Formats: sequence, structure tokens, C-alpha cells
Amino acid sequence: MPPGIDRVIDPSNPQLKKLNEQSLSMKVVDLGAKDSRAVYKTANMDFRQYKRLKMEIHAEEISGEPLEDDEVTAFVRLGTDYTSNYYEYEIPLKLTPHGTYSTTSDTDREAVWPEDNRLNVSLDKFSQVKLRRNDEKRMAGSTLSLNDVFSWNDPDNTSNYIRIKGNPNLSNVKTIMLGVRVRGNQSKSVEVWVNELRLTDFDEEGGWAANARMKIDLSDFGSVSMAGKVSTVGFGSIDQSVNERSQEDLRQYDVATNLEAGKLLGPESRLSVPVYLGYSNSVASPKYYPLDPDIELDVALANAETDAERDSIKEMSQTVIDHKSINFTNVRLVSKPDAKPSLISPSNISATYSYNESNLRDINTEYEVEKNHKGILAYTYVNRPKVYEPFKNISLFKGKAFSLIRDFNFSIMPTQVGYRWEVIRDYTETQSRNVTDPDYVI
Repeated sequence: MPPGIDRVIDPSNPQLKKLNEQSLSMKVVDLGAKDSRAVYKTANMDFRQYKRLKMEIHAEEISGEPLEDDEVTAFVRLGTDYTSNYYEYEIPLKLTPHGTYSTTSDTDREAVWPEDNRLNVSLDKFSQVKLRRNDEKRMAGSTLSLNDVFSWNDPDNTSNYIRIKGNPNLSNVKTIMLGVRVRGNQSKSVEVWVNELRLTDFDEEGGWAANARMKIDLSDFGSVSMAGKVSTVGFGSIDQSVNERSQEDLRQYDVATNLEAGKLLGPESRLSVPVYLGYSNSVASPKYYPLDPDIELDVALANAETDAERDSIKEMSQTVIDHKSINFTNVRLVSKPDAKPSLISPSNISATYSYNESNLRDINTEYEVEKNHKGILAYTYVNRPKVYEPFKNISLFKGKAFSLIRDFNFSIMPTQVGYRWEVIRDYTETQSRNVTDPDYVI
């Protein structure tokens, strides 16, 4: 058993039976110089909420095949594919001599699983090697490209190597590869065990959130309401996992007012002008740079060469949404209480106008504008014409059986005359952002 590792107790067995602990064995014979062999599996994982990657490794020579320490290395490769976009961490292996070892002795367990072989790397170093590679690629005269393998010695252990190729990111690890490689110029044979590949040390940085609402009543003139919302990176409900917590800082507010503008003309005014004004704004700033999802946005901004580049990175990373609205609904002249209905009364005419505008920008959209205009001019005449009931006073229809006939009525004039004229104009414009080649405008 690797040091510090305990066998899992079978929860389905009442006898407290321990489950078997197995390692993955990789055995290569006459592996060529600088050559490698590996096993792999597909995955779909986000590593960003963890701090370290760990794994126990054991190596031993095959009988009859001489081998020395550090002649063979083990590596783990993480990426979106196996050959073009990946991170790699490589460790030279120390050999464990053949012999008899106790399964309970801590000393023997450490001899079989030497600490020098233990993979224990900070995931932050993968981001660092990407930044170093990008800095060198930007240097004048550099011929380095994304298709080249870039290597960097681990500053905490210079015999270990960190490599990057392409543009992998730890937010979307699709493949995991474990392998062995011959470091020298001669073919070698070796048997390697690997066990307990694991992510450790949760990112326990918490966040906070707050909501606020306020409403102000302005007597019979109207009301004003305001609302705001704030949440920060790391905020989440108690039943959410680490990966489900918020990965962005959100600032959102909206203001809305309903007013009866006709009141401004005095208490005797019969003009009704209901007005609605509204504005809302939402700004979401992600923790990670969207074009390099395992690089924090603050780090990407700090590594920008100019203020213009820094402003551009911040502008394209944020998701900004705002809405504007203004509505005049059913503007009309209210008729006098004792006024009789008239076909030509100004009170029969009403007007409505509304304007709504929304704007959006995010990593994939430079801008998206949507505007809506709507105008309505309506004429409504409500009449109270005389009603005729021709069978009401005929004695022949007094019984309940004839109530349908007796209650029959009609009027000569219409009870309502209406006309509605409506104009709608919708306008939408979208400019997509070219995130791969900013010089090429879509």
C-alpha cells in the first residue's frame, strides 16, 4: 500500500470487509531510446477548483534487464487531446530493489513507493508554463509556435519537467495519459506501478451575495422602485459542489418609475399621461480569461503589454447587458363625469407609444443592439343607446317557459365604435467578435 493510503471499507458488507487495493502496472521491454509508451482514458473534468495533482509511483527492473535510477521517467499528460493540446509533467524514477516487504511497516511502504517518485505538483504551475511560453513567443525574433513543445524545469524540483503544446486548459480536461519514457540513448526495460491519481486541496475561497430593494411612493403622482444585486466569485448555495459555485463577479441594478405626468398641469387637469421609465444594467466579470480558461483574468490583465491591450482584454471578457424603456400608455383626455357620450368627443381618442432598447456584449459578441418602437392611435366611442324589449309586456309570455322570448331585446344604435391604428418597428443588429484573429472583421 502507498504511504498514507487506507483500504476502503465495503459499505454494503455488514462484516466491515475491506475492498481490494490495486495499482495499474505498466511493463515495457526493450523500449527504444527517447521513446515512450502510455495508457490513456477519456474524461470531462474541470481541474480549476483544486490546487494539487498527486499520484504514487513505483518502479523496478525486470529480471535480467539491468537498469539504474533516473534512466526511465514517468509522465502524466492532461489536455483536450493526446498529441496537439496538452500539459505534461515528467518525473525521473528511483528503483525499488526486489525483496520481501511488510504490508504494515511504514518503512517498507515508503521503500516500495519512494517519496522521490511521488507526483505532487501544484496545478498553478501549468498556468505558469503557459504564460512563460506565451511571453517567449511574443519576443522579437522568436520562432516559437503553438505547435512546438515548450519545456520548463519545475523550480521546486529541477529534475522534473513541465511541458506544454498547443493551447490546453484545465477547465476542460478531455484526456488523461499516464506513461513511461526512456531518458537515455539506449533501450531499456522496466515495470512501473501507478496508484491513487487524485486531485487535492479544494479552492475554499468563499464568496458573498446581497440583494437590495427600495420603493418610494410619491403620493398620487407615481412611484419609484430600485433594486440591486451583487455576488462574487465563490458564492454558492449550501447544496452546491465546489465546481458549481459562481465563477464570476456580478453587479446588477435596475430603476423603474411609474408617473402620472398629467398631474403636473394641476389638480383640475383632465389630461391623463401615464409614463413608465426603466433602466437596468448587468455586468459580469469572470474569474478566468475566456480565451485562456485556466488563466485568471487578473493575471491576463497584468501580463498585457499596453494599456490599450489591457482595456481590450477587460472589455471582451465581461458580459454587459443593459435595457432601456420609456412608455406612454393610453394618453387621453378624461371626459367630465356628467358628460354625455358623443361621437366627436376628444375623450374618445387615446395614444400609446413605447420604446425599448437592449444592448449586449460578451466574449463572442462585440455588440448586439435590439430596438423596438410601437405606436398606437385609438378611437373608441362607447354609447348607451335605447334598448327595445318588444315582448316584455305581452301577457302571453308571462310564464317562466317564455322567459327567453320575454327578455329578448335590441338597440338600433351601436353600443361601441372603435378604430385602432398601430405601427411597430423592430430593429436588431449583431456584430460577432473574431476571437481567433482580431484583424479579420466578421
